[in-house]
Amino acid sequence: MEEKSFDSLVVDLPPVECEFQPLVPPIYQTSIFEMVDYETAVKNENATRPNSYYTRWGNPTVTVLEKMLAKLEGAETALAFPSGMAAIFCVLYSTLNPGDHILCCKSVYTDTSVLLTKDFPNLGIEVTFFDNQNIEEISKLVRINTKVIYIESPDNPNLNIVDIKAVSSYTKERGILIVVDNTFATPYCQNPIKLGADVVVHSLTKYISGHMNVSAGAIVTNNTLAKRFWDKQILIGSCLDPHSAWLLIQSIQTLAIRLNKQINNAALVAKYLETHPKIKKVIYPGLPSHPQHELAKKQMKGFGAIVSFEVYNGIQESVKVVEGTKVFKLAVSLGGVISLIEHASTMSHSKVSRCDDNTYVAKNLIRLSIGIEDPNDLIKDLEQALAG
Repeated sequence: MEEKSFDSLVVDLPPVECEFQPLVPPIYQTSIFEMVDYETAVKNENATRPNSYYTRWGNPTVTVLEKMLAKLEGAETALAFPSGMAAIFCVLYSTLNPGDHILCCKSVYTDTSVLLTKDFPNLGIEVTFFDNQNIEEISKLVRINTKVIYIESPDNPNLNIVDIKAVSSYTKERGILIVVDNTFATPYCQNPIKLGADVVVHSLTKYISGHMNVSAGAIVTNNTLAKRFWDKQILIGSCLDPHSAWLLIQSIQTLAIRLNKQINNAALVAKYLETHPKIKKVIYPGLPSHPQHELAKKQMKGFGAIVSFEVYNGIQESVKVVEGTKVFKLAVSLGGVISLIEHASTMSHSKVSRCDDNTYVAKNLIRLSIGIEDPNDLIKDLEQALAG
């Protein structure tokens, strides 16, 4: 049989150890499992990622989720965490030692930037940032002690696109680990593993959940690296609870249909905003005006559902717009079925704005997370907010 399409993969659940397969996997809401004998107990104590020994080490419900994520990304395996930042921290903490160097794109999720600028230098880890739109900088900034290159594509909130395949080819020649945050694109739009990435991280809180009811994250990678990450994961106690995993399993099954609607809505909203006289700049990879539109077309299967734009008259006008919407809800985070609006530099990226200039977020930038509402309602809502 030919390889299944993404739409079929998302509803194709891994089997559960049960006589008759449940169409909805059960929640194994337990912290411990009874061992049949001493030999089995010792075996599991020394095993890697047993799923029926102790839930901090593994859980059958969580395992189903991890298998689904690995399948969608085209990877060998995945590890689930209670947040995206927990996953990011685990990857970097497991890989970097005092004296090592990491190279990271400038425009990046706020807490990733804070972790790298404030915490890791205290551990003796050197950090350098490169321009997301200029990967030629990488060869000039890489050092003999560079162990990781970390990128987001599209990034948060400037929606720059990084050529993952080109960076991966460069890192492979030098034995440098490449880590890609694929939260904005999701496996529906982009598969960094297939483009050469070693590790993919996700905030599952966003599109994978899609319903704003779960906090979770994931690492997707090969079995060898997963063993290293799992060793640290159990030490820091950063395991995902079974109920959250169960909710995410249900959400994944509607990922394709949700995102298809959200992406179509985003394209219509972006085109409308480009025509508005009060808007200085619209940023959306699906627009021909985006400076990396051609790269996005080449690298992605869809352009995502985040639209950022800059208004004239600075922060005061931005605040009027974000407070003036009725369909769009004023809130941080993104990726859910409900459309959200925020002023990035004082909300999601306020910590970056306060602590350094490694991530540049324009003071007049507004970020939209497009949901599944009628696009005409979204456009009318923006129209009245901009007119206010």
